Amino acid sequence: MLNSIKKGIKWSAIQQWVVAGMNISTTLILSSKLNPEDFGIYTKATVLISFLIIVQEMGINSLIIKRKNLKSHEISAIRNFLIITSIVLFILFFYLSKPILNILFSGNSVVTYHLATVMLISILLENAFLIYRALLVKEMKFNILAKNNIIGHLSGNLSALIFVKFFGIWVLPLKQILTLFVSGVLNWYGYNKKIKIVYKVYNIFLEKNYLIGLSFSQVLTYLTRNIDYIIIGRYLGPDLLGQYSIAYRIMMFPMKKFSDLIGRAIFPALSIVSNDLKAIKEYYFETV
Repeated sequence: MLNSIKKGIKWSAIQQWVVAGMNISTTLILSSKLNPEDFGIYTKATVLISFLIIVQEMGINSLIIKRKNLKSHEISAIRNFLIITSIVLFILFFYLSKPILNILFSGNSVVTYHLATVMLISILLENAFLIYRALLVKEMKFNILAKNNIIGHLSGNLSALIFVKFFGIWVLPLKQILTLFVSGVLNWYGYNKKIKIVYKVYNIFLEKNYLIGLSFSQVLTYLTRNIDYIIIGRYLGPDLLGQYSIAYRIMMFPMKKFSDLIGRAIFPALSIVSNDLKAIKEYYFETV
């Protein structure tokens, strides 16, 4: 088990640093091609879309990893639930994104609304492929996940660099959507097990206390990390918001990427021995 955790940390580290290197390099290059205002407009849309992704996921990713002995009909039911909720959210916020953006930010342009609408595609892709990513993590196949995510981000970053001259600000959502699609398809292929279409109902809300607690924690963390974007975007405008968002991402990279490494690898391992307190202590302290 310890060997699997160490391998997981190694592959997670490779993925995090390679992806971060690509993203930072691409951001710096794009910042010379696009105006700071473009990044500010994109950040406005991202604040809303990222929040919706957290809300619609509702901690189900962690539940899949944590839950032992998931049956095929339960996995199928969870996938169906995720797809249905993503479609409902897509339709709902197709109409609500504009008034919500007007509440959060001032001086929104037409491009801001259109950008947010296009980025709603991210919700569909995130939910469509979430279960395959979670199952790969559950089985601790971090090498497959790392390779798939690197290829996905490489596709997204290259597309942004190639098409920025032709599409301008629109390469920013293109980068995100293509990354999610490519890595998602590769995770689906890499899982290598068919999820049958079963219509039996699995009541995920039997775990409602876990889901509510985790969802509340994720939403609170998101708000504390993004309230500054809302304040700057509302009172200082998209130009300064764009400059701030680029600087903030680069500043946060070392701390965020390092803190994610251990948790990403150790959580599925500890879920396997969740009933053995002695083993949990041993694996945790050995890893840390």
